[in-house]
Amino acid sequence: MKELISIKRDRRAHAIKVLEGPLDNFRVAITTSMDIGRVRFALDGIVVDARLREQNTSPETLQALTDQRTPVVAGVFEMHDGTHALDWLLPQGAQQPIAPEPTQLRNEKTWSSLPRALRLAAAGGLIGAATLFLALQIKSAWSFPFLIVGALAMATLMFSLFQIAFSFSALWENFSRRRTLQLMASVMMKYCGAQAHGR
Repeated sequence: MKELISIKRDRRAHAIKVLEGPLDNFRVAITTSMDIGRVRFALDGIVVDARLREQNTSPETLQALTDQRTPVVAGVFEMHDGTHALDWLLPQGAQQPIAPEPTQLRNEKTWSSLPRALRLAAAGGLIGAATLFLALQIKSAWSFPFLIVGALAMATLMFSLFQIAFSFSALWENFSRRRTLQLMASVMMKYCGAQAHGR
């Protein structure tokens, strides 16, 4: 281990560790979809979990690093439950680290998706309310087409409400952990230098 930095008052992690060496025992989780890309590997004697969709890479990239025994430097969070979660990884000789998008960019993407979700929620709610109103006013409104339209409107409303809830959850996560994320960004800048994109 190259470095250990304690974190105070973070909900998820209590330390940042900088590890170095080749990747060992690389495994891809088969219980989740390949889009998420959940993987586990050992680095510097510590088992590290990663979600590669967040790191903008693929399992094949890390498998190649493991097979070639390429030395890497990685920043990981030591979580309160004792597990370790990958934040960034820099293979020897690489131009760019494998890292998540900058927090500012993630926040901008989340904010830009909210108006669409709000429009969907409004449309679904209005169509569902109109369908329910017509169903209560017109006896023939309980027919199959009205039920289909009402069900689709409610499904759209529920989907958009979940999207809105997840967006606000992501924004709150980034806001509440901003000091920890900034600390990890400065650690990445220290080890990756000019190769690190701004976080």
